[in-house]
Amino acid sequence: MEGIQKRQTLESIVRKKLFANVFVPLILLSILANLIYFALAYKQFRRQHIILTTIGIGFLQEHINSICRLLASISGQSAEGDIEGYLYTNKFLEFQQVLRNVIIYDPANDRASRIYPVYSARVYGLPAVNHFSRLVKSRGLDGVCYVSPPYYSPYSGSVTVAFASRNGSDIVIGEAKLEQMLKINVLSHAFKDTLLFITDRFGNVIVHPDIKLVERRENFAHEAWFRSAKKDPRGVHIAIHQGRWYIIAGLTDAFSGWWCFAATPLSSILLPYLKMQLIILFACVTFCTAIFYLTRRWLLKTVVQPVENLAREVRSMTSTREDLLERVGEGESRYSSISEIDICFRTIASTVERLTLQEQALAESEERFRAIAEHAPVALGIFQDNVFIYSNTEAQRLTGYTPEELQNIEVWELVHPDYREQVKERILIRQTMKAAPIHYDALPVVVKDGDMKWFRVSVGSVEVSGRPAGLLVAVDVTSQVLAVREKFEYEKKFRHMQRLEAVGVLAGGIAHEFNNLLHGIVLNVDILKSRLRDRPEFKDYLENLYHLTRRGSKLVRGLLTYSRKQRADREIVSAHDEIRRIMTISRASFPKNIALEEHLDAEDDRIVAETGQVEQIVMNLVSNAKDAIGDRSGRIAVKTRRIFLDRPQTFGLSTQGFYLRIDVEDDGPGMAPHVKERIFDPFFTTKEVGRGTGLGLSVILGIVESLGGRIFCESEVGRGTTFTVLLPSAEKEATEKTEKDKEDREEGTSHETKPLSLLMIDDEEIFGSLVKEFFEQKGHKVHYYPRAESALEFLENSEEKPDLIILDLGLPGMGGRECLNILKTKYPDIPVIVASGYISHDVIKNYRAYGASACLSKPFTVDKLLETIREILPAFKG
Repeated sequence: MEGIQKRQTLESIVRKKLFANVFVPLILLSILANLIYFALAYKQFRRQHIILTTIGIGFLQEHINSICRLLASISGQSAEGDIEGYLYTNKFLEFQQVLRNVIIYDPANDRASRIYPVYSARVYGLPAVNHFSRLVKSRGLDGVCYVSPPYYSPYSGSVTVAFASRNGSDIVIGEAKLEQMLKINVLSHAFKDTLLFITDRFGNVIVHPDIKLVERRENFAHEAWFRSAKKDPRGVHIAIHQGRWYIIAGLTDAFSGWWCFAATPLSSILLPYLKMQLIILFACVTFCTAIFYLTRRWLLKTVVQPVENLAREVRSMTSTREDLLERVGEGESRYSSISEIDICFRTIASTVERLTLQEQALAESEERFRAIAEHAPVALGIFQDNVFIYSNTEAQRLTGYTPEELQNIEVWELVHPDYREQVKERILIRQTMKAAPIHYDALPVVVKDGDMKWFRVSVGSVEVSGRPAGLLVAVDVTSQVLAVREKFEYEKKFRHMQRLEAVGVLAGGIAHEFNNLLHGIVLNVDILKSRLRDRPEFKDYLENLYHLTRRGSKLVRGLLTYSRKQRADREIVSAHDEIRRIMTISRASFPKNIALEEHLDAEDDRIVAETGQVEQIVMNLVSNAKDAIGDRSGRIAVKTRRIFLDRPQTFGLSTQGFYLRIDVEDDGPGMAPHVKERIFDPFFTTKEVGRGTGLGLSVILGIVESLGGRIFCESEVGRGTTFTVLLPSAEKEATEKTEKDKEDREEGTSHETKPLSLLMIDDEEIFGSLVKEFFEQKGHKVHYYPRAESALEFLENSEEKPDLIILDLGLPGMGGRECLNILKTKYPDIPVIVASGYISHDVIKNYRAYGASACLSKPFTVDKLLETIREILPAFKG
């Protein structure tokens, strides 16, 4: 085996040979070609710079010759005092535009005797600048035109260069227009970023594209390239100029000694060529790489791969045969693949033997799988071509189908029609290709008998007979799904009850505040009625006011009853009497298209309720039925029966016994299921804006449940609506007790009594003052205190104790409950009446347990207060 690993593979040999013999030479050849191209390009650029400087020198020589010829012409036309000659010279200068000023210089007096084109006597006497004298002295000016270095001219006010020529005893000096020489830069436009400039023999800048260098008379004599140019006048140099690398070429003018330089930044020359070099190099590398890989791929495909594949097959067959591996290691071939192929046929026999053993193991494995699948507590199925090709015993038991029947049913047909399209495509994918398993926590399946069951399903992929197939695993979760649904329904009902409770809290708060207002109004009305008893003209007004307060009190009582915060004063009432009153009113007010019927068949209609509650229930139901019928002809029927419920839990009730059943039927349009679900929700209404508040049925629900009953609704679109109310019937013992209590109260009113001493504790001063005024008019003594602390202090300091204490539970500071505890601890013999308009705490629910003798719900009338006092103090006449 070690011998095989030491030999190189054919693929590695082919790769190395191609790389060394093809790829590397091609890359080197491309690099050499690029270097030759760059050298030729650089040589061409040097030649261009030399040509440019040669042309610049020719332009410069022509310009200087033109100036010299012009000075010679002027010297012949400028005789002293000749005005005509002066005008001619001016016109001539204006035409030529090469000289800025022409000065006739007198060396003997060192003065300018005449200046063109300036014609002003004040400048004639100006002394000449020193360089004029030095120029004359150094050159001698023996008829030849000479040139000065750059200088600042006081005549033109700028930097210039002077050309001088002798004219007899005077010297004609012309100051050149250096801006005219800038035209030489037109030559540099043919070469991007190339500078063309002129200096004198000393390096002083005469012409430069940067005017500032000319103005400050910059000198380049110290620059290395300037010194190299003077040593090699026709050479091309690479040097630093003004902080940048330049290629600079220069030529000199033999007559003036001036230099013409052409300078191009090295970056402007190299970058384009480098870009081109990189492009060419990249193209060469890409080409060579493509040749290398294409050739390698062709060899691998046609030669190496077949040999390697065959060798791999041989290696797999000989992996367990150590004797064969030793033979491969001893082979004479230098290639491991050929050595492996050499023993191929010798491994066939051993391979066949090994395959036989594998088939036996596979058969045993399949048998184990089948046993596990058949005894598994989950449904297993394998499907291919849309039908089941295998299903275990549990799958047949859960669905009711036999294996033969499942083979004739498409997989998704077992799924409920509402979910079929959602899962069809995802199931198909699992039987056509390998895909990740999908899971359904609750998938509805229609079994053979038509029932629907819920399964937790997982669908994956397997391979059967060399083709993909789907694997399905399912567990029956029908009981869990039904439990979750039942839980959801309970939670829905619980949330509904929470909403009702929230509205009840809101209604209770509003009713409490309204109670305080009504209480003051009721007491004022009672006092006014007693004082104005002899004034009949006020009687009707007081009765109306009293009636309105009674209506407001009933409204508040209804809200508190709905919110479960008011325990109404109940008594034995006749349901039939209240129903008849409502039906009489309805017949008079309802439209003629609605027929009202009443079938009061209950043999005993007595129930324990507050007066007017049955009337309110029936009135709301009948009014809703009338609104539902509308303008069509219709019928509303009210029926009663007395029934006995031996299984009250069926109707959501807890007490077994007799109940009064009240049915309100109509043949209106009925209600849709979604409307029926919400009819008892507060503020829910189907009426248009302004015609309903949505509180009617919710208030009825509160009243019925406070009486220990239930209300039901049956409705169907197009078939009308029926509301059924079940109320507990009054027992015989309760009826007899109510009548006996009434007789006892009537007997108690006949006794004589002495004046009472009352203690009134209430933070509403209006209530306290009204009660105090009323009882004092009757001859009784009343002590009123708005705070509990003041009342307790009075009791401690007073020798005479009151006969009765009236205590409001909503006191500030100490509070009503704490005050009641102190009163019953220190003064247990004094009876206490507790009063509140918002009776929601434990004291009102069970006032006797806290030591109170009675309780009053605000608003209460004076008569109600007197009646309560008589119940506590039978000797009180009032």
